[in-house]
Amino acid sequence: MLEVYFKYTIGNASSQELKKANLQFRKIIKNVGFTSYLALPFSLFTLPFIIHLGKKYDIDILPEWFKNKHKKNED
Repeated sequence: MLEVYFKYTIGNASSQELKKANLQFRKIIKNVGFTSYLALPFSLFTLPFIIHLGKKYDIDILPEWFKNKHKKNED
């Protein structure tokens, strides 16, 4: 990801590479944000509330690894 951003700054990155790098960056930011919610006081109450607000406004808050883990447990 960082290599692609460096290539972009010098004008050598393709649009496909840039899209992949941006997707990876979004995943990293989502994971960091998810773990920061767990560090909040009263996270037992705030995390479900934040997830509910995300669903209400059609914002995907949960990271993919968490959703995939949940789907495997249901099967």
